[in-house]
Amino acid sequence: MARIETQSTIDQPTRDEILDLIEVITERRGHAPIGEQKCSQLRVGATDWQGVLAREQGELVGYAHVRWGRPGERPRAAVEVAVHPDHRDDGTVAGQVLREAMAAIGRAGGGLVYLWVHHIEHADQALAFDLGFDVQRELASMARELTTPPPPAALPEGVDVRAYRPDVDERAFLEVNNAAFAGHPENGGWDHDDLAERSALEWFDPADVLMAWRGDELLGFHW
Repeated sequence: MARIETQSTIDQPTRDEILDLIEVITERRGHAPIGEQKCSQLRVGATDWQGVLAREQGELVGYAHVRWGRPGERPRAAVEVAVHPDHRDDGTVAGQVLREAMAAIGRAGGGLVYLWVHHIEHADQALAFDLGFDVQRELASMARELTTPPPPAALPEGVDVRAYRPDVDERAFLEVNNAAFAGHPENGGWDHDDLAERSALEWFDPADVLMAWRGDELLGFHW
């Protein structure tokens, strides 16, 4: 059995260990075990999250990332789990960190727990199913070659598309984002700090955020 640690404040060396673990899993499995948003929180040291770490002989072999949701009538938390490929098959480490993550949420007052499970074919064969989780959503990972560009978009009359302007379009962006993702456990309820956290990442380029306007009204965006 691995030794379990629960930390609400994780120092930089430990964050580096976690990111190294995620990189190893990604290389071996061909996909990241934890979503981009939570990885970004690890890189910038964002608040309102908790980490559950599993160690064997001092080596980090498992990790559960708990992100607390916005305050509301019912507390919510989103959880993702990463386990070293050499410790994955029997589910022991995953079970340890996931159970401890659920216990930590319970100690904090309980609430609704969203667990992201990546790259599975049969939900009823996942550990999460055995722990009482039900399928709420299924997300498809879709891809295409870009050797041939897609046809130009036909825009409705009066609609213009332009790139995001930092400090100018922030308010409109947040209003549309929070309307589109109302009630969403990860993308909903963003504020200035959430947007600033993403915009501070090294890969962020405002030219990649395309916004559709009709006059001064923002209709939608693509990031």
